[in-house]
Amino acid sequence: MARHKVGDSYLSDGELNQHNYECWVTFVFVCGAVGCSAITYYAIDPDWEKWIRFSLIILSGVIGGFVFAALNQVLARMLQVVVFFGIAYFVGKFIWSII
Repeated sequence: MARHKVGDSYLSDGELNQHNYECWVTFVFVCGAVGCSAITYYAIDPDWEKWIRFSLIILSGVIGGFVFAALNQVLARMLQVVVFFGIAYFVGKFIWSII
């Protein structure tokens, strides 16, 4: 059983997998929160009261972050597919150009 150094602690394989999963979910949550907050910021009317705009932006960020975090496995698979097809495209384009 391998031990992996992460920060000041050593983790087993299972603990490392759990750590990586938690880091991924946190990253997805933050991206979802920032994205939803930005969309809400530009979508709402600037003439509304400041506390209403602030509340809507924060609320949409939290809800969007939770939705994105709940769909993290779907998003990970979509990212893998996009990367695969991107690499396949550029390899195909390179092969096409040298033929």
